[in-house]
Amino acid sequence: VEKVLASWGWGRWVEMKKSGELEVSEMDIAHMARTLLLHCVREYRGDERIRQTVWQLIAPQGAKNAKEAKGSQSIYHQGWAALPEFNPPNFALDASFQRHVHRHANKLLVKIDQLRHLQKTIIGSKAADIEAGADWSTIDIPVPTLIEPMCDGWDADCDKCLLIGIYKHGLDNVDAIRADEKLCFASKTTLPETFPGVAEVSTRFRRLIAVSQRNITDPVYEKLRWSRREEQEYMRVLRSFGMKDKRNDPTMIDWDAFRAFSPLLEKKTDEEMQEHLYCILAMCTKAQGGELSALDTKRALSVDAMTSRKAQKLMNRLHLTRKVHALAAGLDKVTPMLKLCSAEAMPSGWTTQHDKELISVCDQHGIDNISANILKKPAFQKIIRPTEKTLLRR
Repeated sequence: VEKVLASWGWGRWVEMKKSGELEVSEMDIAHMARTLLLHCVREYRGDERIRQTVWQLIAPQGAKNAKEAKGSQSIYHQGWAALPEFNPPNFALDASFQRHVHRHANKLLVKIDQLRHLQKTIIGSKAADIEAGADWSTIDIPVPTLIEPMCDGWDADCDKCLLIGIYKHGLDNVDAIRADEKLCFASKTTLPETFPGVAEVSTRFRRLIAVSQRNITDPVYEKLRWSRREEQEYMRVLRSFGMKDKRNDPTMIDWDAFRAFSPLLEKKTDEEMQEHLYCILAMCTKAQGGELSALDTKRALSVDAMTSRKAQKLMNRLHLTRKVHALAAGLDKVTPMLKLCSAEAMPSGWTTQHDKELISVCDQHGIDNISANILKKPAFQKIIRPTEKTLLRR
């Protein structure tokens, strides 16, 4: 049931029974799916919107949810969710099942949310046409736009047929999607002979749905589109180099120094770089439970979601690199303070000069690959080179 649920989404009981060859009634499939998702909702750790969406989705018709948690119990243990039929004893006693739910709850709920969006928002009233075997060219659905193709020859028609095919055949049935004569893949000669696999299709589907959800959530705010590689490069440089102020204007970030670390970012304007930073910082605030303004909420939705731990790590790095750049700007002034730092954990021969060189290297090259970058400094050629971890701690 879990496998077909992740492929078809909530409510597609007939398709689940047929594709999964399940020897139980559709009502039983629905009950098992509701029970499984209830336990996943309890274990879920991620975007609260997704949890609430699935929670409302699986509530039995006419069921009343608890408005407030009583004592130490959450709303996910009260009302209909507390009924024995949704809490079988063998679930509570099966440790391996509990571990499985804890490990896979996030992935399953995200898929349920994505497939629900496909079904209700993208396919909508065209479901009957698709199920009746209509040709893809006659089906009018909103297709999200992605700049990068999934493979050679891939275009917007392929994305449209992929969404129709996933609704028609399930998320994991790539072979059926490729062979369906009512879709464009069977007749499209520009595509490579080897069709993308399940992993590639799932990733493409996830990105298409993410774009669609952003547009639905906020049709007004349109962030300038960045490719996946550009976003990854920006994050890599941000984690290592951080933000450095301009020498002649400490109120402005030196984006020229930032862009120097990646050719992919060379054509980005200062305004684009600044706005992307605001979006990432908004997501960090959101991930750590902070309150956001309406604009920052929109910004947070325009970048990939982060866990609270990942957001905290990024913020720690930003604070560290900020301090490094500040120290490097007035290195001579902080020399007396550097002399007070104990060198007990450092190699024999470590002096204040090494500390100054270390700060200078991190200021110029960032806090990644420090051990390689310090090799160019003569002072470090006369001592045993510390490990990367030791240098970062220093």
